[in-house]
Amino acid sequence: MARIVEEPAYRERTFIFQDRFHAGKLLAEKLRKYAGKGNVVLLAVPAGGVPVGYIVAKELDVMMDVVIVRKVQIPWNTEAGFGALTWDSETVLNDLLIRHLGLADKVIEESISKTRKIILERLRIFRGDKPFSDLGGKIVMLVDDGLASGFTAS
Repeated sequence: MARIVEEPAYRERTFIFQDRFHAGKLLAEKLRKYAGKGNVVLLAVPAGGVPVGYIVAKELDVMMDVVIVRKVQIPWNTEAGFGALTWDSETVLNDLLIRHLGLADKVIEESISKTRKIILERLRIFRGDKPFSDLGGKIVMLVDDGLASGFTAS
């Protein structure tokens, strides 16, 4: 069962954090009850989530790993996505948005293919041949530096 830790006071605000390291310190304060527990794994999403996650993992003395996910970008607006893709090719699409945008199957497949290439390159850069952490029976913290639509967190 997932539980989202959120600070309602940060909603609709900008320039809350000095930088990602400051954000990590504030997040670690919210998660202090997990400090030093051996059954916690923090997964950071590159690139922006890595510095945030690093500080959280360091402050809490928990294991950190990286997880590679990426939004499937809308071709004419690369800041927005209509789905997400994981390192193991699991694809989550926002069908309602796809219909609303009128995206053709060919465009969808091209966008997924482009995203898959980016993920493979990030896997090579961030993980090399290192196997993923065993998450069985663990408390998993997923850390990124922000979400636009939430579909990469699906």
